[in-house]
Amino acid sequence: MGRSGLWFAVLLLLCLAPAAQAGAQSAQFRYQLGDFKITALLDGTIDLGPGAYKGLPQDEIKALIGHSTVLKETGVETAVNAYLIDTGAHHILVDAGNASCYGWKLGGLEESLRAAGYKPDQIDTILITHLHGDHVCGLVKDGKPLFAKATVYAAEEEAAYWLDPQREGGTAAQARQSLAVYGKAFRTFRAGEQLLPGLTIMPAHGHTPGHTTYLFQSQGHALLAFGDIVHCGPVQFAHPEVSVVSDVDPAAAIASRQALFAKYADSDVLIAGSHLDFPGLGHLRKDGTGYVWLPLSAGK
Repeated sequence: MGRSGLWFAVLLLLCLAPAAQAGAQSAQFRYQLGDFKITALLDGTIDLGPGAYKGLPQDEIKALIGHSTVLKETGVETAVNAYLIDTGAHHILVDAGNASCYGWKLGGLEESLRAAGYKPDQIDTILITHLHGDHVCGLVKDGKPLFAKATVYAAEEEAAYWLDPQREGGTAAQARQSLAVYGKAFRTFRAGEQLLPGLTIMPAHGHTPGHTTYLFQSQGHALLAFGDIVHCGPVQFAHPEVSVVSDVDPAAAIASRQALFAKYADSDVLIAGSHLDFPGLGHLRKDGTGYVWLPLSAGK
């Protein structure tokens, strides 16, 4: 079994989730960023146990979690978020959710999108932070592209790693299956390329070989969609040195997280996190040797 398949199996054990769930959760939340309309879209949730995190003793991890959220027997209910950026000229989706790849409470992205007043065929650009299943499986519905008019982009390094036909494991297979239906509408980019006005591509490798964050700017306002930089806010904001079992390169993932935290803490840049409590929008502040997260409702 390859590494991607191994971490997937480990997470299955850690989550202790039953094979059938009550069904996907969906929600949407809109925010105006300059001239851009930002809509957070909930795909659903996954329960991640404290054993998924490495770098602190388990009792400390459990204590950090217990200070701010509920640690259930099955783990911490962890959101899977995607973000729609409506620039007026483009409808850009950052990540595409899980669909039915995993047997968890996921797959609500399309419902969230429609409830927000958009249809899948309005999406013209999809930016993938990385090719794990909970970010790409939602590209496909009934074996066909859900976003039939969209061009899908991912980092060159990310595609080279996961789409390698010699790579084994569930994650690689899911990535290949999800992107194959898009044919020539799937493209890769290199760091520094300018894909769209108001968009800056910012590599943050480590969680995966080509993990990428996206900075959107409009009228002096900025939003950083930082993907899987953080999986468990109560732990990793206070202790950026804690890694997650799904990190392909834990040391590089930690370095990327520490660099982003140092750069954007105490700034006005709004952060959007794939696995932060929905809607996953807020600001980061320095606090002693660590950081604290201020959800959007808490102000700047």
